[in-house]
Amino acid sequence: MNIFKGKALPCENNQSYVYRTIKQNIVSLGLEPGESISETELTTAFEISRSPVRSALSRLNEEGLVVIEPQRRTVISKLDADYILQASFTRNLIEAELVEECIREGKADYLSALLTGTLNSVALTLQNNKTVITASELYELLCKDIQFHGHIYEAAGRRKLLDCLRLPYQHYNRFQSLHLRSEIENGTFIPNHMSLIDLVNRRDVDGIMARKEQNIERVKAVLERSVVSYPEYF
Repeated sequence: MNIFKGKALPCENNQSYVYRTIKQNIVSLGLEPGESISETELTTAFEISRSPVRSALSRLNEEGLVVIEPQRRTVISKLDADYILQASFTRNLIEAELVEECIREGKADYLSALLTGTLNSVALTLQNNKTVITASELYELLCKDIQFHGHIYEAAGRRKLLDCLRLPYQHYNRFQSLHLRSEIENGTFIPNHMSLIDLVNRRDVDGIMARKEQNIERVKAVLERSVVSYPEYF
């Protein structure tokens, strides 16, 4: 079992720390779909008692990120291709509508500033044309990608909508980790995100809607390739 660990946050108890850390590893594919993990391994890795580990795994099981087989083992849940497609459709549909709403309501400059700030932060992380990244670095970039998309809901005043979609989106983000690594390697991550900012700056509603359809089709194509390249993940 290969797991990256950061430091516990202030006022974070052992159960919360273990839960957050395992979840980060699952979402970033540091712990791979189909991989077996055990309470014993985790207690050793975290150097804590079994109780907080068991509580963390139970919580992750409820979220569908692990599958607990009583008296046998715990397995990282596999990626569900149909779930990913539906989550992608939902996200692209909603975000296109929210961007259009921001443009209509005169919030384009505000949205553009938010998106640009986060993308500049990503550019700093990827400076020196870095293409090989660790699991922890990938998770950091994934968080920035999540923040980038979260700005759309924030600018439109729909933050509570994002909270409602957090669970299905976190399953989509596992696939996004796989896709993100590929985008970083081929240098398309920054340009793909810049294209949205450019459309916002030009108030190009038609372009936003066309981009939505392109993204949905792109995810389908990437997913098909991923199923072939990583059959053990699905």
